[in-house]
Amino acid sequence: MGLTMRFAFISALDFNYRNLTHAHSHTAMLGWVYLMLFVLIVHYFVPKKQKLIVYFGLQKLPY
Repeated sequence: MGLTMRFAFISALDFNYRNLTHAHSHTAMLGWVYLMLFVLIVHYFVPKKQKLIVYFGLQKLPY
């Protein structure tokens, strides 16, 4: 979406630019909302010991 929005300044597009900016803002907002939901779920529902072992899908290697 962002590339299409930048391309609109170079060449004419066959659709309404305002609709594209509206969709882009909703997509960006959802990205932040999903990030905050993930952080809150991990903070409140994942035990502390498990947070230390698994962090964003990467497993800690045993020493």
